[in-house]
Amino acid sequence: MRVAVFLLGYGAPLSMDDIPAYLKNIWHGKEPSKAAVDIMRNKYRIVNGRSPLLENMQSIAKLLEEELKKTAPDVNWKVSVGMKYWHPFIESAFDNLVSWDPSVIVVIPLAPHYRRVNGSGEYFEILERAVRKYSSTIGKKIRFIEGWGLREEYASIVAQQINETISNHDFLTADNLAVIFTAHSLPLKLGTKVRLYDQDVRKSAELIIGMVEHEILYDVGYQSKGLRHGKWLGPFVEEVVEELVDKKIKKVILVPFGFACENLETIYDLDVEVKEFCNKIDLQFHRLPTVGTNVSFIRFLARMVMESLHK
Repeated sequence: MRVAVFLLGYGAPLSMDDIPAYLKNIWHGKEPSKAAVDIMRNKYRIVNGRSPLLENMQSIAKLLEEELKKTAPDVNWKVSVGMKYWHPFIESAFDNLVSWDPSVIVVIPLAPHYRRVNGSGEYFEILERAVRKYSSTIGKKIRFIEGWGLREEYASIVAQQINETISNHDFLTADNLAVIFTAHSLPLKLGTKVRLYDQDVRKSAELIIGMVEHEILYDVGYQSKGLRHGKWLGPFVEEVVEELVDKKIKKVILVPFGFACENLETIYDLDVEVKEFCNKIDLQFHRLPTVGTNVSFIRFLARMVMESLHK
């Protein structure tokens, strides 16, 4: 039996020269303004010119394939990566998978709170376009896993990160501490879908905080709104920080639980912009890593894959 696992991601430019074309993809063919390109180039310049997203997803794919081979050695496994807005694109990566002639294709968007109904991405729609080129037999091979950020096992992994952080950092043991769970903002023009996404994100945060060993004040903050005009889902992280300062909070743990692996949104938007904001108001800042290559997370992904094969 040959089983392919297809991990989907947002995509990121591989160099600063790629930024105009990358933004054009995000904007569905519309040329980006010079101002938008300059803003993104400046962000990339500050983080040494490159996002770690692709390398991190490839590391997850490698570790997951190794875990699956240990779990079910009688199966021939292949784990690969496809991106929405940059190379390797979902469509071409899917073509490569199909040429391998798998018996089953398990698809997992590496976006914890993505569900087809909540507007938090177009992964399924892009995948559908890739599948249409083939006979209906290919579509029947696909198992699509979504909304895994709402599972208790994911909550347990993130809660363990928070528990270990509090135990290992003396300055975090004081009472005037809060946790901010961060996730990517969405444009409000998506309407009802945005409300469903917000509900999912908050439900996920609630599940995690219920597993934390200490009673801690917490809130959800959205981040990384797009460069195009229009209203975006809030409150934004900075707004949540200001509210917490008003409540005499002196220390925050930022938990980027809306991202599976490190990317520009974590290493710049949080580690540079939000950290700078916290420093200006004398608020101690500690950002947790994404779950990424955490052994527990890789095993969680493997269990979801195995579950999907028995449905």
